[in-house]
Amino acid sequence: MDSQIPTLTLPSGGTVEFKDMDDLTGADLHELRKAIRTEDGAGATSNALYIAAIRMMVKTWDIPYAPLNQDPRTPEFNPAAWKKLRARDLGALEAAISPVLELLKPPDAVEIDSTPGSPIPPDSE
Repeated sequence: MDSQIPTLTLPSGGTVEFKDMDDLTGADLHELRKAIRTEDGAGATSNALYIAAIRMMVKTWDIPYAPLNQDPRTPEFNPAAWKKLRARDLGALEAAISPVLELLKPPDAVEIDSTPGSPIPPDSE
């Protein structure tokens, strides 16, 4: 998986540049997990996950319409900014950041070699 999401050109003609996924920290991953709700009413968990990922991943953006062209702060510094995006722009942004949500999947199981002759763990003496 490539760690850099390419620059996105929005349907409105605006652009979004993303942070590198390799720069995300454990705290970022925990922030995404906190968005998961046990009782999901009308897509609340999906919305919360996308909002958290948008706040984390948008490095810069250039939105060509008001009010976002007058206040260019990204969602990290203006948490309500995503609400002012046009629906098609928001949909494109959510699609672009979907690789970030892949980080929430459980890791693949690790196989343990228990065949005869495999190394024995050292004693804890």
